[in-house]
Amino acid sequence: MEIGKIIGKNINKLRKMKGLTQQDLANKFNYTANAVSRWERGETIPDIEVLITLASTFGVTIDCLLTENGYEKKAQFLDSDGIRKRKLILSVLIISIFWTIIAIVFIYLYQNKINNAWTCFLWGIPASTLPPIYLYRKEKKPVMTFLLATILLWSLLTAIYVQYYKYNLALIFLVGIPAQLSIFFLSRIIDIQH
Repeated sequence: MEIGKIIGKNINKLRKMKGLTQQDLANKFNYTANAVSRWERGETIPDIEVLITLASTFGVTIDCLLTENGYEKKAQFLDSDGIRKRKLILSVLIISIFWTIIAIVFIYLYQNKINNAWTCFLWGIPASTLPPIYLYRKEKKPVMTFLLATILLWSLLTAIYVQYYKYNLALIFLVGIPAQLSIFFLSRIIDIQH
């Protein structure tokens, strides 16, 4: 079997395994459904950059696209969507464990009549942003990383202000302005690199 037909069959099978139509796949790559159809029939072969992206989209190696019945090897590779879902579930699990600990600390402080025991919940907000920031940074999603880092910054400043309100630390929010600019420019640099 010629290479074009092999690649086409693998694209066809992997596309269907992913539950995508030819139009769905075409939209991901800014091609037409007709171009995808021609790939699948083996009339044309996608260029190497598209093959790399196709392999990533399907969660396989390029070797799977180039090998006869390579789509059958998909079971040997972890689906990238599955990896993302596991990371998201892990982040939610870590956050829920963290908030459980915060609730326990609050109950302890409240039972011992510690003033402002409720502020432990304020400290939980910035700490809760750390697992998702790590996840989205690894997933190369600079917009989400930027938003979460912004929440981290301003909730941390708010927690410090509220915890130590008797010291009149309102000016601490001025620290947030250059820090926010740093977060913005850092996210732009990361976005450019990816």
